[in-house]
Amino acid sequence: MTKKDKLYKKLQASTINASEIRTLLGHFGWTKNRTKGSHEQWTDGSKVITLATHNNELKTYIIKQIKKALK
Repeated sequence: MTKKDKLYKKLQASTINASEIRTLLGHFGWTKNRTKGSHEQWTDGSKVITLATHNNELKTYIIKQIKKALK
């Protein structure tokens, strides 16, 4: 099982943290478009996701948004 697979499994179980999300998005070809304070915008060219990473924990709505975008 690759690191990408392990991180995707953690995403599906909603046990993933912000630094792991960044790594997973990178594996799926997403790039960080900009950062302003604790908010990061990631894009894959057509979609944009904003990560609000005030600490290493993520809000539930952000995890749901990423699950939907990576399907």
